[in-house]
Amino acid sequence: MALKKLILLTLLIQGAFLFAQKEVYVSAENGLIVRNKPNRKAERIGKFNHAEKLNLLQKTGKQIIVIDEGKTIKGEWYKVNSNNALTGYVFSGFLSNKKLKNSFEFISYNTDYDYFFLEVKNSKGNVETFIHNTEENIKYLRGDIIEIAWKEDSITMAGDESIVEKANILVSSKKIRGGNVSKFRKNYKKEISYLLDKDNYSTSFLEKIYLNIEYYTANTTNKLLRNLIINNKQITCTVAQIKRNDKPFLQIGITHLFEHKTNTVKWLYYNLNSSQFYEYDLPNDSLIEIK
Repeated sequence: MALKKLILLTLLIQGAFLFAQKEVYVSAENGLIVRNKPNRKAERIGKFNHAEKLNLLQKTGKQIIVIDEGKTIKGEWYKVNSNNALTGYVFSGFLSNKKLKNSFEFISYNTDYDYFFLEVKNSKGNVETFIHNTEENIKYLRGDIIEIAWKEDSITMAGDESIVEKANILVSSKKIRGGNVSKFRKNYKKEISYLLDKDNYSTSFLEKIYLNIEYYTANTTNKLLRNLIINNKQITCTVAQIKRNDKPFLQIGITHLFEHKTNTVKWLYYNLNSSQFYEYDLPNDSLIEIK
């Protein structure tokens, strides 16, 4: 009899441990308030971020109804904690058992740092980044609409593991539809060419410049440039280093060779300090940021 009680106790302990390890994710876009007791009037002790991964410690069974933007949401108080050790009670109606998923406009994939990351634009036009933990090659083009599944977790800084920061970790991604650059590559049968001394620039830097020029060209409203694309005429870029307002720039002329003459249809500027691209506004002698 004593042995049966011991086995039952062991199973209960193991079950409680497994339950405590269940992961849930914050689905509320504005984050989720944490209280010290399962009560609306209890003290607020913190806030969990959207998509943050939490450990579910206890389902209290205490029911609660919340009205959010006119919608009635039923749930209960859950006791949870996060990797930063914050423990408290939250409303279960704003939690999800699945990793979060949404659609974004792809901007770039950066491998220059300790962590690889995707840079994307959300539906509100704000830029977000997602850490990519694998060496899988990302082949999206700027402007492509992609679906991303992610979770929020903690990462450590290279060289100092005592520094821990929260980050959105990419779980999976897939292309939903191509953007204007994808359409441009499909319809324009030539590559944009350069007129510059390539020995002065790295291959990765030239590729970065090319992708930005291609993005501008694919989205341009300039009638002369659109006409060159429609008629599949060769587009060539001249590149020169200059200073503007004492800042270093690449001055990029988008040109077309016609009757042995070079005709520049648009000027672009690339800030070598900030890595930002600009369109040149000739009438106002000003630079307009390309977003």
